[in-house]
Amino acid sequence: MKSATAQRFSSTTSNVPPDRVQRLLTALFSFWAGTATIGHTLALLVFIFVLKGIVVFLVTAYRLKLLSRTGQSIREALIGAYAEVDYLDAESAADVYKPTF
Repeated sequence: MKSATAQRFSSTTSNVPPDRVQRLLTALFSFWAGTATIGHTLALLVFIFVLKGIVVFLVTAYRLKLLSRTGQSIREALIGAYAEVDYLDAESAADVYKPTF
């Protein structure tokens, strides 16, 4: 037997079988023992979009923090590699770079 909320949904929609979103909303509102009105649905959508915005902001901030740390570690590795470079003195450089004809 259908709950009162499910009957309200089925009486206000067409004869098309309910989709996943409609079943989810029906289950959600029947769990809360509330009535499924347009206002409640709109409030739920606003809550979901605000929650999504917060999650997207946190993910982006975390990604940028990781990106800056990666860039910093690459810069430190390059500076360390440049510091360890053994530059040839003038005499050995002349021997190495002699033109051969």
